[in-house]
Amino acid sequence: MDSAWYASSPNVPTWNDVVVHAYGPARVVEGEATRRIAYGLVQQHTPDMAALPADFER
Repeated sequence: MDSAWYASSPNVPTWNDVVVHAYGPARVVEGEATRRIAYGLVQQHTPDMAALPADFER
């Protein structure tokens, strides 16, 4: 569900992904690299979330 559907603000979308087909070698990503990956995905798929307050992060 897109975050624009909610009446209150700020908010985050509720993603309901069912399956992912991934191929290739897996690797563990931690720390700042995890944040860069997550923020890159947000910027690409839900750019309106970039303006969320820092306390929305976990």
